[in-house]
Amino acid sequence: MSYSQDIKTQKPRFAPHTLVAGSTEEIDLEGGTLAGVLLEGNITSTTFTITVARESGGTFVTAKDPLSSGADITYTVGATSTGFFPISKEVTFGFRFCKIVFNTSETPTIYVSKRNFQ
Repeated sequence: MSYSQDIKTQKPRFAPHTLVAGSTEEIDLEGGTLAGVLLEGNITSTTFTITVARESGGTFVTAKDPLSSGADITYTVGATSTGFFPISKEVTFGFRFCKIVFNTSETPTIYVSKRNFQ
């Protein structure tokens, strides 16, 4: 017995975002979640965090880790300033907007990918 199955695949979407004073502008997750952050160099920061808001222009709060007494979820960049940082879907799940915030003020371009639930 044979059958065929259509499998939907989507090409990953990496959108460029220029940092202003160490933070991206609002990133509209469009009903999905943040999937990852790609750094391709020229980053002097050593860490970044993710802030989330329910609405555009709303109050952005730092995503917290429920397994470590509510500490900020912090991603360590490291000495090379390049790499891909996968982001667990739970970090931004349920929020429409997010920002990537670095620990120093800088202005390079980073790339962000989103995952959609369809």
